[in-house]
Amino acid sequence: MNGLARTAQDTVIPFYNSILKVQAYLTATRAVVLPAQITGDPSYVQLVNDFNAWREGLWDSFWSALLNAQVVSQVHQISQLFSQNEIAPVPDDIFQSECRKVFFSDKTISTVQVQAVKLASGVGEGQTYLSQLSSIVTTFTQVDKAKVAAALKLVEELNTQFQEQEQSLNADMLAADVAYATMAINVSIKIGEMAAGDEAADPITPLIEGVIKIGQDVGKALQLTGEIQDTLTALMEAVQVLNADEYQLMQIEICRSQLAKVTEDSGPALQGLARIERLWGISAGLTKEDIDIWSARGAEDLSNWAALSSLLSFELPTSQTIQPSSSGAWSITP
Repeated sequence: MNGLARTAQDTVIPFYNSILKVQAYLTATRAVVLPAQITGDPSYVQLVNDFNAWREGLWDSFWSALLNAQVVSQVHQISQLFSQNEIAPVPDDIFQSECRKVFFSDKTISTVQVQAVKLASGVGEGQTYLSQLSSIVTTFTQVDKAKVAAALKLVEELNTQFQEQEQSLNADMLAADVAYATMAINVSIKIGEMAAGDEAADPITPLIEGVIKIGQDVGKALQLTGEIQDTLTALMEAVQVLNADEYQLMQIEICRSQLAKVTEDSGPALQGLARIERLWGISAGLTKEDIDIWSARGAEDLSNWAALSSLLSFELPTSQTIQPSSSGAWSITP
């Protein structure tokens, strides 16, 4: 791989890893289920409706408006322009102008950067729901918070253990010149009758971040390692000693953790969006370089960038459910 391709690779890898990281958090946010303590209370109808609209709008803003309509589409358009220019070359300044139109349309800032900023603003709006959930938590006064904390610690361990199975884009993948699909996998756990009360029949969605898989076959289930099996069993035991209110509190705390990771200014989701905006600006900026720079290296660098970007495709996230069997072992199903 020559130096120019290496430069493109150095931009592509962190950009798409940021895309995948943001996707992982937003798809998990989309899977968050507010507990019956909230959804069944008429006084929280507005909160429930607004929260559901926010998370769905956020996902659509990322998946449809940013990723597919902008990033994937523009990579394809740039690739097509280079292919056409090989067949019927045009003067460098005209070709640069055609590439620039793909990124910027008639704007001074690239359309991907504009959408990334818009998405970041939408993410930040979720702080109001984090605040409301925090207020609801204070209403749980007759619960054993130590028992809830013990269960939450196990949920945190599960998050860590599942993230060990996550993959990220690396130089070896791109150097192989092989097409890869990507997918985020969410996990829910069927609690069944583990806790007191009918409210406990619904699964919990413990993963704060969907697990990213990259490969030619990314639809396989996550592995329930011995370590994960042990944590699941410990979680089941911890949940079984919770009463209905304590179980509801645990669910709300999981939601709060999810929203904090997504909406906090220093959190990984917003930091990922900031990197997306910055790194895309570097690639798009090649089309605004002086013509001598464009002719000397900019066009080739952009061509390499498009070729590397074209190796990746994005599949809709999937959800998998974990449940215990009669033998006590755990299994995971799509």
